[in-house]
Amino acid sequence: MKIGYACICLGEPSVNMRTCIMKFASEQRLCDIIEHNLRSLKNILIYNEQHHIQMFRITSDLIPFGSSPINQVNWQGRYRDQLQKLGCYIKAHGLRVSMHPGQYTVLNSPRSDVVDRSVLDLQYHCDVLDAMKLDSTHKIIIHIGGVYGDKDSAIQRFLTVYQKLSKSIKNRLVIENDDHYYNVEDVWQISLQTGIPVVFDNLHHQILPSPTALSIDAWMNRIAATWQKKDGKQKIHYSEQAIGKRVGAHADSIHVQTFQNFLVLLENHDVDIMLEVKDKNLSACKAVQVLYGNEQSKQELWKRYQLCVLAHSPYDYQNIIRHLHQDSNSLFLQRIEQAFTHPPTAAAMTITFRLLTHILNAHLDEKELKQVQKALDKYFMHVYSAERVLKLFYRLANVHDCSIITSSYLFLHLG
Repeated sequence: MKIGYACICLGEPSVNMRTCIMKFASEQRLCDIIEHNLRSLKNILIYNEQHHIQMFRITSDLIPFGSSPINQVNWQGRYRDQLQKLGCYIKAHGLRVSMHPGQYTVLNSPRSDVVDRSVLDLQYHCDVLDAMKLDSTHKIIIHIGGVYGDKDSAIQRFLTVYQKLSKSIKNRLVIENDDHYYNVEDVWQISLQTGIPVVFDNLHHQILPSPTALSIDAWMNRIAATWQKKDGKQKIHYSEQAIGKRVGAHADSIHVQTFQNFLVLLENHDVDIMLEVKDKNLSACKAVQVLYGNEQSKQELWKRYQLCVLAHSPYDYQNIIRHLHQDSNSLFLQRIEQAFTHPPTAAAMTITFRLLTHILNAHLDEKELKQVQKALDKYFMHVYSAERVLKLFYRLANVHDCSIITSSYLFLHLG
């Protein structure tokens, strides 16, 4: 079982993706952005491999305006070597990548211009994966689209357009159940007529279940048959409902016990899981720790979390330290989740600032120590916010290459 996440890698240097607005999309500007994005993607893949995260969804913005006439750069030729090297890295490390066009890529639209642009967009996504020389186990996922007042006609339009797609797109295409119009039974029926593999999305299924009341186990058996050898292992999407937000909103992070309960439903199925969650690689690391983690990886994960936990709950911080070596992977992660149920308080932040000062103390010169003391004084007088003080600590930690601070998730959770 491979675990993955989508598009953005949090808390790591040199992994951000760039884009631009249309009026600034000159050839040179686009080339600069493409070169930057290809370097960032390589850094993300290296991070993923080092953390045993073996799936990743590549952002559609890798090549800005990739399917638009705005972009006149011959990116497939100009960046052939870089793209092929990325593909070689993916293959050499057993990684699996995918892409997921956005909401405006709709094959069953009644408007021909929308369909034409959608086909161009699918071809762009396919061209990216083809340029990396990746086989058809690396997929492009789409939704069926809208119903436009007549679901049967909308499905027929999808089937008609699908038959006209290029072979390269057909080899990569996967369809997913959504939470508004097309349930898992709908997409399964479409798969039976087209041969397109189906990605099962658990949250969408909760929101829009199929009229045929089958268990997840039964649906997984049906869907597994839509995946052929050329498609690779069956993939599913996993997410959780964000508490207190609109129906279908993804949670900030996976809940370890909920995730483990879901894994029980999959015990008879060999699948790869793409997490759709707001904290991206952080949840992927949690999932990998649950599935495959050892004592060393637990210690490494704790280094990233400890300052953040302290800022939320000094009590839970001490509790985790006391039980770190005895706890199972899941219990360790549940203690961290428990800490995050407490909002940061001024008292907890004061303790955190003291620890940060202690860690940095040996590295700072007299001028920098005065900067820190001044910032802390202003925080205690309610002149500076906690975020402003944290920015100072983070900047100084970068200057002095203090990785225990710069690699901490503290600056993500409090941002």
